[in-house]
Amino acid sequence: RRCGFDAYAIRADRSPEDALASLADFSEVYQTSVEQPLPLFRRRG
Repeated sequence: RRCGFDAYAIRADRSPEDALASLADFSEVYQTSVEQPLPLFRRRG
């Protein structure tokens, strides 16, 4: 089971579309899972 963010508060002066697009900045997960048993620090070691 992973934990993380499931809600976001977007500032009134920011575009919701840009905020959604910025989520693509994160392509790796730190926590382990069935699909990836090694944590990020071990994969980058």
